[in-house]
Amino acid sequence: MTKESPIGQRIYDLRIERDIQQGELANAVGLHQSVLNRIEKGNRPARDIEIAAIAFYLQVSSDYLLGLSAVQQEAKDLPPHEQNPVFLRNLNSQEQNLV
Repeated sequence: MTKESPIGQRIYDLRIERDIQQGELANAVGLHQSVLNRIEKGNRPARDIEIAAIAFYLQVSSDYLLGLSAVQQEAKDLPPHEQNPVFLRNLNSQEQNLV
């Protein structure tokens, strides 16, 4: 990490812990891999919608990603990622109807 970025470090740590490739996470939340790379390195702040989408995909709280909580607090009551509005925006209307 080039700069102090609790969110970037936590995203990176969760990806490694769960064996998720950077490109896989970026694609799942609608980001270009280079954007996620910059967020992880602390070179670009994450936007609210990006934090929410990443937390949703990784099944942790946004507070955990932001460094406001030391507990991951898995979001057990959330629907599967296919029902995440950020995931759906990356689909065309026909794909959305199928989901």
